[in-house]
Amino acid sequence: RRWEAQRFRMVMYIVSSFSLLSVFRYLVPIDLLPRDIFFVSTIHEGTIAGIGVLIVVYRLLNQWKPWLLALLVVNVAGVYVSESKAAFIGTVLFTLFLILLKKQKWLPVVFALVILSFVIPNPIRSMFIHSITKDPYAFNRLNIWSMSLDMFAGNAATGVGLDNFSDASVKYNFKQTKGPANYYKRPRLAHNDFLKLLTETGLIGLVILLGLGYFLVRKFFSASFK
Repeated sequence: RRWEAQRFRMVMYIVSSFSLLSVFRYLVPIDLLPRDIFFVSTIHEGTIAGIGVLIVVYRLLNQWKPWLLALLVVNVAGVYVSESKAAFIGTVLFTLFLILLKKQKWLPVVFALVILSFVIPNPIRSMFIHSITKDPYAFNRLNIWSMSLDMFAGNAATGVGLDNFSDASVKYNFKQTKGPANYYKRPRLAHNDFLKLLTETGLIGLVILLGLGYFLVRKFFSASFK
């Protein structure tokens, strides 16, 4: 168990380091640290920071330490500077789930932080406002997800192949009511990593990833911190 605890801490430090680097890159936008230096998309950058939030919250729920609170601030900041709405929503939902299981009295704090996120100017708030007011395709997510499921249904076993979502979307594209033309914009992404995995690798890839994820989560969270 001591080795498992050390391994858990190591993962927490590594993830927090990525979050710290994201914050530094955001505050000091220099060419030496381009946005895609470690991550292909903002969703991946925000997801890593969100995982850091969950790991630190899990530790705090078991043992209160000031340095853990500092790591929590770093990872929360990483989620915000990623400008990923999906990562923000996912982090909030999974954090609420953890707190519901352990310490319900922390719920008001989380709700207060979420409310402040839409009151105080910050990158996440700006992205939500931009999506609602400037992006004509912002409300096409449900259509894209439905299209992704159709794509999976047509290629259930092995999927359409890695990085082939954009090419395959031509066949499954949907009519759009906004924008310059009905079929002007072709979805390049599923806007959901699980659907992307499902459509590109099929059931085989999904089973492999879920099995690996279950094994890693069980190993990491089985350590005792008391």
